[in-house]
This record gives sequence, structure tokens and C-alpha cells, in this order.
Amino acid sequence: MTVILGNMPERRTFYLLWLLVLLLISGCSLVPVPLTQEEISEQAALDSKAVTADQAEVSGPISLYEAIARALKYNLDFRLELQEKILARRELEVSRFEMLPSFVSNLGYADRSNFSGSNSQSLITGQESLGVSTSSDRRVYTSDLKLSWNILDFGVSYVRAQQAADSV
Repeated sequence: MTVILGNMPERRTFYLLWLLVLLLISGCSLVPVPLTQEEISEQAALDSKAVTADQAEVSGPISLYEAIARALKYNLDFRLELQEKILARRELEVSRFEMLPSFVSNLGYADRSNFSGSNSQSLITGQESLGVSTSSDRRVYTSDLKLSWNILDFGVSYVRAQQAADSV
């Protein structure tokens, strides 16, 4: 099927719409690339250096009181727990948004090089009742906006939000 477009602005619009559709479709085809073992080891080494960067160097033997003070000051388990709390709060925020209804919008455009024609036939007499006529424009723009809210999805999202709140 060949599409013939009249003037240049319509052709540009047509090509821009196709380009936009192709870009949107290509965005859905992204595949995550797994990290190699070397990259994971390098990142772990960098993270270890970042965690211990602000610690004072040990120059010799340390006393019991110094060891307790260092343990309290540089407690990595406490830092990890703080980060886990922050992550749990963010997951709670995300789970609250999942309870909201979903919106879907559609836009469409159709163009013909000529009019769509037809003729009518009377059901009673069987004869042609009108000459050739059309019931649609050459260019048709459509749009649609839908609001969807499934009670089952809401229930599952509500339970997940409660679980996220409990983990916080």
C-alpha cells in the first residue's frame, strides 16, 4: 500500500509521527546487561574504600576503651540499618502510588488521498436511493483517555502498602 501525501508540511508531519512511533517502540526493547564478576569486584572495592574513608588510622595497639569507642563511632551495621530504613520508606511511597487508578491515553491519525465513497440501496424497493456519497473526512484525528481502577488491583496494592508500612 502506497501512501501519497500532497504538500510538504503534511509529509513532514507524517514522517515525524512515524519517527516518534519508532522511538517509542525502540524504548521498549531495552534489555539490561548483567554485570561481570570483575565489575562487581571493582564496585565492592570502591564501596569498601568509601565506607572506611573517614575512619582514623590505627597507628599501634589500641586499648579496650579505644576499641569500644571505634566500634560505636564506625558501626557499619548501624549505617546499613539506616540505609535499609530509607529504602523501606521509598518503597512505601511507591506502593502508595500503585493504589491510584491508571490513566491510558491514545492518539490516532488517519489520512486518505481520496474520499471514501459508497452508494445506498433501499431495503424496501431494492433500488439505489442516493447517488455516490461519503460519510467521513479524508483526515481523521482520534483521541481517547481512559481511567481504569480495578478493585482487585487496589486490594493487592493496599496489602502491599501495608506490608511496606510494616517493614518501615
